[in-house]
Amino acid sequence: MANFGALTDHFGLATSIGSLIDSTKTPVAQSRADALDENGDVADAAWHGNTDGTLYEASCTYQLDGSVDATVDLSSLKMLGQLATGVVALSVEVATSNGDWPRITISGILGTAALEQSKTWDLPEITISAKKQAQAMGLVVTTGKLTSCTLSASCDLATANDGEGEPVAHGVSGAIASATGEAVAISNAAPVLAAAVGWTVSTGAGVNEPQAAWHTGSLTVEQKLAVTITPPA
Repeated sequence: MANFGALTDHFGLATSIGSLIDSTKTPVAQSRADALDENGDVADAAWHGNTDGTLYEASCTYQLDGSVDATVDLSSLKMLGQLATGVVALSVEVATSNGDWPRITISGILGTAALEQSKTWDLPEITISAKKQAQAMGLVVTTGKLTSCTLSASCDLATANDGEGEPVAHGVSGAIASATGEAVAISNAAPVLAAAVGWTVSTGAGVNEPQAAWHTGSLTVEQKLAVTITPPA
């Protein structure tokens, strides 16, 4: 149906993940340079950075609900870096919980000039199942019950501007993955989490003891991602 629901798959991943449930596209904001007079008032102004309106910030959220496959291996999907000409994914978030189906959100830039190097980063070899379940990514639960776990990764976009402040080249670099999990205690086991093999703890396990509620614990881990570089032709 036209003009109803999530329709546009900016990153072309719905056929590999599942249902597209949210999509946004917004022009990149321009910058302004002011010329001030003797009183400090704006005598003139000029705008730059996206004057031709070709650069957009975009985001898509996909739901892993079995509409494509029952499982998805995150390392098999290109979800970070230059995915296609003019399509750059700058961040990815994989969220699982005991209250919803897994969701994968990709955010990035559309309409970029040719990158100096075509770079993509592979996410870790983690398989996510299409079911309403909190699923461990980058960590393990020793005792207690996992209630949520989110994996995220991002890279940086550098822009080269010409003399009028208009972008003429782009490059991406510096990707790191992190994962945060939360577990709840049960009567005979406090929540204890640990890093999975190949991951490093960045924020140690903490315990929250709320009023009239079960104790919870959380842990954040990180991992360097492998990059694939394709030089310009």
